[in-house]
Amino acid sequence: MKKLFYIITLLFVSVSTFAFDFELSSAVQRPGTDEVFIGGTFNTVIVFNISTGKTIRTFEVTEGITDMQFNKEGKILIAVSSTKAFLINPDDGSLISTVSGSDFQLFTLSPYFISMKKYGDTKAIVYNSATGEKIKEVRCDFQPKACGFDKDFKTLYILSAKTEIGESDEKKFLSQKVEKAQGYNCYNSAYTSKQEDKNGSLLMKYDIEKDAIISSYICPFDFTGSYALSVIPAGDDVYIADWDMLVKIDKKGISTAIECEKAGFAYAINNTPDFENIIISSTKSGNIYNIPESKWIEYNLKQGYEFTYTADIFCTNDKIWLLSKDYTLSSMKYNGEKTGFFKINEGSEKGFSVFYHNGYSKPEDRSKEAAIINAELSNRGLANIDLEQFIGKSDVVLATFKTVAEAEAFTKIIKDNKLQYITKIAPAK
Repeated sequence: MKKLFYIITLLFVSVSTFAFDFELSSAVQRPGTDEVFIGGTFNTVIVFNISTGKTIRTFEVTEGITDMQFNKEGKILIAVSSTKAFLINPDDGSLISTVSGSDFQLFTLSPYFISMKKYGDTKAIVYNSATGEKIKEVRCDFQPKACGFDKDFKTLYILSAKTEIGESDEKKFLSQKVEKAQGYNCYNSAYTSKQEDKNGSLLMKYDIEKDAIISSYICPFDFTGSYALSVIPAGDDVYIADWDMLVKIDKKGISTAIECEKAGFAYAINNTPDFENIIISSTKSGNIYNIPESKWIEYNLKQGYEFTYTADIFCTNDKIWLLSKDYTLSSMKYNGEKTGFFKINEGSEKGFSVFYHNGYSKPEDRSKEAAIINAELSNRGLANIDLEQFIGKSDVVLATFKTVAEAEAFTKIIKDNKLQYITKIAPAK
């Protein structure tokens, strides 16, 4: 039954993600300050004070963004969309420069950021994170999937997409076969299905300063990267954390599947600045893998029985912070102990809109939805909406409110009255 629940949840999330785009995606702290920059696949960045819980300012960007980080000196905010990297002045949001590319990879306080040519070209392009200048192109002779830097940003690790490796290499580079568990464990399920399918991935270790390949490894597992995929070097080992797996590759190139008794699917993954902990989160809960002690720490930062997906993870000093899709920031110590909670309630003067996906093909279905929506709009003295004007549109604005709390209250009422289709809350355009 539990397995069925996860499958249904995955299907629902996949449909929702495909159908709708306005949601939170990234949060990053500005070095040396209490400012946290929060953005998403909408055109607004919210600057939030992590000490007071207040919104300081907002600014607009030209495209919805999927990730943000600061450069090594902390003076440039890098915000990326699916095809562009924007170098931004964090004080006023002014655009410094734009870099065109694909599948940008950002890293905490890094002197570099990466654009990976996934389709039709087998290379990773390295850019200067302070200027946007292209530094070099790294040829990897395979389709890249993800990459990661060591702690000193001297070594780049590039992970391939799924590739055929053969049965003998699967056995040769696997530390031990994972046996099917009796209870449901999504990590175990992924390991048992992939360790004997004759497919895997490649990992290349590259010296940035010397412009040379150090070594290459064959991994018996391939990584889907549906929602979260991270390549995390730690000492002589490399950890690859995915949607439903955590794999260690040692300096000899041997892969070990790391099991977790209470594993959950990953919507966000990050590591602490000391590279000693890997944080994996699903719905404001998840697991921390402590690398030096090779142990799992379970955590739960939920407020009651809420079911909200994590959008991003970042670290401040000795705390780990989760940004969730419901505009909340929750914190914990490295041991998983809960320490704080904030609601991001205020944005710009424009406020927050409730966006609706008008996906029904039949007029009678749209009429049912419109009746539910308009009844509540009328109760609030707001203008009604004609869904027939927005057939198939995924960004229909139902109403705009000053705060997130007001928008959530409206959304809850229409959902409680059996609204069937998808709504999202995002900064007003």
